[in-house]
Parts: sequence; C-alpha cells; structure tokens
Amino acid sequence: MQRLLLGALGSVGRARPPVIMPKDVNTIGRPQLCTLTAKTLFPPRIRAKRSTSMASSSSDSAALTATAGDSVWELYYWSRMETDGKNHMIGRGEFVRLMFEAAGQAYVDVGVIHGSARVREFVYDGGNTSVPVFAPPAIRKGSFVLYQTPSIMRFLGKQFGMFPDTEEQAAHADALMSFLTDFIAEGRLVFHPVCFTMSYYQQVEEAKPHVEWFQRERMPRFLTHLNHVLQHNQSLHPGSSVFVGGSLT
Repeated sequence: MQRLLLGALGSVGRARPPVIMPKDVNTIGRPQLCTLTAKTLFPPRIRAKRSTSMASSSSDSAALTATAGDSVWELYYWSRMETDGKNHMIGRGEFVRLMFEAAGQAYVDVGVIHGSARVREFVYDGGNTSVPVFAPPAIRKGSFVLYQTPSIMRFLGKQFGMFPDTEEQAAHADALMSFLTDFIAEGRLVFHPVCFTMSYYQQVEEAKPHVEWFQRERMPRFLTHLNHVLQHNQSLHPGSSVFVGGSLT
C-alpha cells in the first residue's frame, strides 16, 4: 500500500494560470511566483517500448491483449517510459489499472502504449468529443467518457460487480476513497515544492527533503488510520483482508 501511494503522489501537471506556492514546507510565509508554459511542463521524454517488466502489469495483462475499439475500455493517463521498459509515472491512473486488473477486464492503457502526447490530445487538444475532461485519469468506452478517480472507481465497481453490497458499506467505501484522495492531494504537494503544476521530474532535487519530511511526519498518520480501518473491518468480518465488507470491492 505504501509503495502504491508513494507512486501515485508524483504525476505530471499541465499549464495553468500563474499560482502562488510556498517555497518550503517550513516557510509558508515566503511564497514564490510560478509562471509556466506548456513547453516548460512537457519537456521531451525518453520513449521506450513496453516490456514484460512493466511495473503495472505482466506480459499476460489484459492491457497488453486489448485492442482499441468501442467494445474495449481505454484508460487515459500520463506515462513516462524509460529505457528500462518501465512506466515511471503511475500516479492516480494506478488505481484505475488495479480495478481493471482485479476484475479481469480488457483495457488499453493509452498513455503507456501510445505515449503521453496521445493523452494530451484526447484531454486538451480536441481528441475527445464527448463529456469534457478536466484532467487525467479518464476512461472511455465508445462514446462514454468519465474522469475523476473516485467517480471512475465507483462506476467501474458497479459495472464489474465489485460495488459494496449495502448502502452502509457503500458509504464507508466512499469515505475511504475520499480519505485516500486527501492523502494523495497532500502528498503530491511535497513532490512539487517549486510549483505544483510543474512536472516532478523538473524539481526532483528540491523535492527530496519534502518527501523525506512527508514520509517521516505525515505518512505514518495516514497509514495508521488505514490500519485501524482494516482492523475494525476484520472484527466485523473475521478473515477478511479488505477494508470494507467481506470481499474485494
């Protein structure tokens, strides 16, 4: 869980109006102006073919066997393919990937297979003619498009028979998803100390002390709460290894 959440915290942003960001987590009163352009945010990236060592899925993954078309789900999320053949930009898209994989559903991981340029084209440059998407991740099947990670997870959970059994369990699952969204939103900022709309890979060195602080001071509080939720659910459903109910949802 910790590895997944750390990976989800670092992601690429897109050009926004100038914003004020704290220069340092310990110097909140000393903001610095961050003015960005699309060229700044999206520098040339090293491209590499997807390999069987892909972190998000194996060689027999549904993502590798699926082909684009109206009958197959597509996931639109950033990627950063390196020469080791791995995607170094898993981000919020990983939650959606795990949903597809757990349900055994074929899907096309557009960013990984075709590159982030295809994702930008779909989200920002007119490639999407359905419901407008503010930012990845987004999913598409035929003319249906949906964005925002919690909304995607709720929708796919119902589609794949993985939605909680009762209204009470659904409410608890929804609260947990909101908690995880808060976790990622807070954690993401420490990976972007210079400017939160700039790529993490343009501020790696500046981010190191902030990431260390987050791991030391904040992450234990979030993980402790998750452990408490898990223990409580196990008291209600002995033998369960999930956070809500008695089966994976």
